[in-house]
Amino acid sequence: MQLANFPVIRKLAFLGFLVGIFTGGVIVLFRLLVETAQSSLLPDGNIENYEALDQLWIFLLPTMGGVVLGLLFHFLSPGYRAVGVVHVMERLRYFHGHLPMTNAVVQFFAAAISIVFGHSVGREGPAIHLGAACGSLLGLWQDLPNKAQRTLIASGMAAAIAASFNTPLAGVIFATEVILLEYTIISLVPVLVAAISATVFSRIVFGNEVILVPPQAIAHMQNAELLWVVVTGLVVGVVAMVFIRSIVWFSRISSALTILTRFSLAGVVTGVVALFVPAIMSLGWDTVQSTLSNEMLMATLLILLAAKLFATCFALGLGIPAGLIGPSLFIGAVCGAIMGLIAQEMWPGSVSEPGVYALIGMGAMMSASLHAPVAAIIAILELSYSPHIILPGLCAIIFSGLVVKTLFRQPSIFLALLSERGFHYENDATIKQLRNKSALSVANRDIKLIDQVFSRDSVASIFANKPQWLVYERGDGYYQLIAAVDVLRFLQHHQQLEIELDAIPARSLSAVSIKESDNLQTAYEQIRAGFADACVILGDSGHSKIKGVLTAEDVMAFPIKA
Repeated sequence: MQLANFPVIRKLAFLGFLVGIFTGGVIVLFRLLVETAQSSLLPDGNIENYEALDQLWIFLLPTMGGVVLGLLFHFLSPGYRAVGVVHVMERLRYFHGHLPMTNAVVQFFAAAISIVFGHSVGREGPAIHLGAACGSLLGLWQDLPNKAQRTLIASGMAAAIAASFNTPLAGVIFATEVILLEYTIISLVPVLVAAISATVFSRIVFGNEVILVPPQAIAHMQNAELLWVVVTGLVVGVVAMVFIRSIVWFSRISSALTILTRFSLAGVVTGVVALFVPAIMSLGWDTVQSTLSNEMLMATLLILLAAKLFATCFALGLGIPAGLIGPSLFIGAVCGAIMGLIAQEMWPGSVSEPGVYALIGMGAMMSASLHAPVAAIIAILELSYSPHIILPGLCAIIFSGLVVKTLFRQPSIFLALLSERGFHYENDATIKQLRNKSALSVANRDIKLIDQVFSRDSVASIFANKPQWLVYERGDGYYQLIAAVDVLRFLQHHQQLEIELDAIPARSLSAVSIKESDNLQTAYEQIRAGFADACVILGDSGHSKIKGVLTAEDVMAFPIKA
C-alpha cells in the first residue's frame, strides 16, 4: 500500500465513522417506531405475538395495511415510490449513488407500516436503503468522487445491517460482496469503521441483545453426516430458485395493476393466509427461534414452509415496500429443520438435532437467493457463536449456490428484479475499472465550441489554440464533432465567406452529452444507448460549457489492468 493513500484512508475512515453514527441513529429510530407500535397493538405487549390476535384482526390488520400503503403510494409521484435494495443498486448503477432523501423518508414510514400491520416481510431491505441514503447524503455534502461515494454508501449499508442484527462482520461482508464487489484497504476500512460505530450505537440503546438463541449443542459433524448436509444444501437451493422466480413472476403479472390495487390485494391475500397460519405475519423471529430450539413438528414445518413462501413472494412481488432477507432466513430455517427431522428419522441418535440444520438452512438460503456465500457463512457464525458451524455451513452454502447459479442459471433476487425493471448491473473487471475512472480525466480538451455556420472572419480566432475537434450543438439533443484538420484543409482550397460545417467533407461524429462527474462506464453506455460515436462532457452546474470530448475509440482504448 502506498504511503500517499494514508490521507485518503484517514478521511474515508472518519467519514465512515460519521456514516455509522448517523445510520445507527436512523436504524434505532426505525426499530423504536416499529417495536413501540407493535407492543401497543399486540396482546401482552409482545412484539411477535400476532398469533394471539382475534381471527378478525388477523385478517383485517394486513388488509388495512395494504390499503393504507396503497393510498400513500397512490398520492406519491412515481419518482418517490422507488425504495429498497433494488432502488439502491439502480441508483448506484445509473445515478452515481445519488439517493434522494424523499425516497428514504418514504421507505422509513412505508416499511414500518408493512411490518407493524403484519405483512410477511423483513426489515433488512429498508434498513439497507436507509443506511445507503445516509452514506449518499454525506458523500454529496463532501462532494466526493464517484468511487468514494460508492464506498460511503456501502459503509451505510454495512452499518444498517450491523445495527439491525448486532452482526457487524456480516454487514461488512454483505456490503463489500454484494455492493462494492471488491476488497481493497481504501474501500474496506471505512466500511469496517461504519459497522463498528453503528453496532456500538445500537448496543447503547438496546443492549447487547441476541436476536436468536442458537442451538445448544453444535458439535463436530462426522463425514457421513456431511453428505446429508450437502443434500440439505441442494434442497434449499431448489427452494431458493422457487423463491426468486416466484417474486419475479408475481412482479411481472401484477405490473399492469395500479399501485392501490396491488398493495390492497397483497394485504387481502396475506390476511387470508394468516387466518390459517398466523405465524407468517411480520418478521416471525419467534417462529425461527422455535425451529432453532427443536420445538416444531414435521407437519407444522411443512405448512409453515408453503405458507411463508407463498405469502412472502406474493407480497414482495406485488411491491410491498419492505425487505426479503428476513423472510429468506425464515424459509431457510424451516427448510433446514425439515431436513434435520428427516435425518433423525433415518439415522436416530447419530445425527445433529434439527435446530442445527435450521441454522445451516438459513445460511444456505441467504447465500443462494442473494449470491452472497461469504456474507451468509459469516452471518450464521455470528448468530451461533460456534466455529463448529463453519464446515457444515460451507457445504450447504456451496451446493445451494451451485443449484441456483449452475443448474438453473438464476441471478440473485436483487439482480433478477433489477433486470425485470429493464436495468442491468454488469460487474466484470472491465466495467469496474471503467466505473472507477472519471470521464473528464481522460477526455480530449483540445476542442472549440462554434456555431454550425460561421464566417471566414472568425477562422483565426477559432483555430488560434489549434483545436483537434470543432463542436456544435445540433438542436436535437445531440452534438456534432468535426475534425479540425479536415476543416482547415477545406478552407485552404475554398474561399467562401460563410462556411457551413455540414457541407464540408470532414470526419464527423455524432455525440451525446454527459456530466463532468460521470465516469467512463457512463460515457461508454451513453454512447452505446444513443447510437452515437462520441460524447461531450458538460459542466455539472447546469450550464452548457463543454469541458471535453470522448470518442468511442477513446473509451475503448482506455488501458484495462488484468
